[in-house]
Amino acid sequence: AELKIQREDIHVERSLLCAVLASLHRDIFQSEIKLQRIANDLTETTVILKMRSVAKQLFDNANEVLKHNRTKKRQCDIQCVGLAEKADEAEKIAHLLGVAVRDLLRHRYRQDQQATAVFERMKQCRANANLAAITLK
Repeated sequence: AELKIQREDIHVERSLLCAVLASLHRDIFQSEIKLQRIANDLTETTVILKMRSVAKQLFDNANEVLKHNRTKKRQCDIQCVGLAEKADEAEKIAHLLGVAVRDLLRHRYRQDQQATAVFERMKQCRANANLAAITLK
């Protein structure tokens, strides 16, 4: 009878140990799933942090280029100061010179026309004078 009681105690203890072992297996499985999720989260976080650092580096490079371009533009603007006024002044002078040249050409044409007319009248007068001289002789 005592062996039967010991056997029942061992059986109860074995059932209890099997239940504890099953509970431990379940806890281990759940812990492994949590660890896998944490590992995935860490991997994603690492990728995101790497992308952030690359994006920050690209942003810093773009800012450096922008600053350099602003400096170059400012230098070009400084070099171009007054050029618009000089160009306007040169355009006005060119216009005035063009007007003066056209006026000179018109004046020359009129003078040539007048000289031609005078020469023609002189030829006519000489011909008339020669004719009158021949007639008087």
